[in-house]
Amino acid sequence: MSRYIYLSILCLLLIIFLPTPRSSQISSKSEIKLNLSKEKITESPYLSIFLILGLAYLTLFIAGIGNLTFFIGRKIRKQPLIAFREEEKKFPLSSDKTAKLFFLITFFVLLSFVLGNLTYTFWKKADFMIPIINNLILEAAVAIVILKYLKRSLNFSPKLQLLSLLKVYTAMLPLILVSLLINNFLLEKMSVKPTLNPAIELFFLSKSKTLSLVLACQVIFLGPVAEELLFRGFIYKIARKKFSFRCSCLLVSLLFALIHRVPHNILPLFIISLALCYLYEKTQNILVPIIFHSLHNSISFTFLIAIKSLI
Repeated sequence: MSRYIYLSILCLLLIIFLPTPRSSQISSKSEIKLNLSKEKITESPYLSIFLILGLAYLTLFIAGIGNLTFFIGRKIRKQPLIAFREEEKKFPLSSDKTAKLFFLITFFVLLSFVLGNLTYTFWKKADFMIPIINNLILEAAVAIVILKYLKRSLNFSPKLQLLSLLKVYTAMLPLILVSLLINNFLLEKMSVKPTLNPAIELFFLSKSKTLSLVLACQVIFLGPVAEELLFRGFIYKIARKKFSFRCSCLLVSLLFALIHRVPHNILPLFIISLALCYLYEKTQNILVPIIFHSLHNSISFTFLIAIKSLI
């Protein structure tokens, strides 16, 4: 077995047992309370924007119900959900180079954890910007190393099939809502306390406009690029070497949902990843899941901005 496999396993074990880097300021303000009143909402200067956003999202949701019904009908008739399919591209790396790339990724994650924890241990005035910068560096490093190894095999074609992408995205919205309700119901039965995504927690707790801007860039741009290169461009392609589309899609989506470490988002993230894997399988174009992911994060972040303006 390649030495890189052993090194990767060592990094993964250390990552599992190391605590997640977390600012003391965040830990001391773990509860975010949304105190809203009728007067506060009606007097907000952002109320009209919030209503427009709500109406736009409702329109997408209604369109999604129609598209979901359409896709279910095609599935019942055993027709392809999307009418096009690009030829599958083979994974270009040898076993040794694949192991080396996997080691580099796990090493960067481990290094990020170590540096984050050291920062919070020795810098008593650790602020909200540190986890954001730490995550930005990690995502940039992962994206760069994957592009270095896989750039020639990844398709960045401007042929995006935007209409089909939008249909799949809107059809996913009702499924996300249902999965979110089921997820919360199950966790409530298991007495699991509600948790927020760390990025959302940082956004609501911070009063810095600079941090909010940096966080927006991470969530909308760099995050989708790094995650899609990792999960669809690398891990999914490895899985497809040995498994069927369905099995690969399920395995990668489960990993994608669990690695975010937010119990209340496991099922919604799983549904999102299924859609991302499907689109990548059909188009063989890494830009498609990147844009899909960025679109979803953009809409979610816009709503977070609107909600924060009412707090």
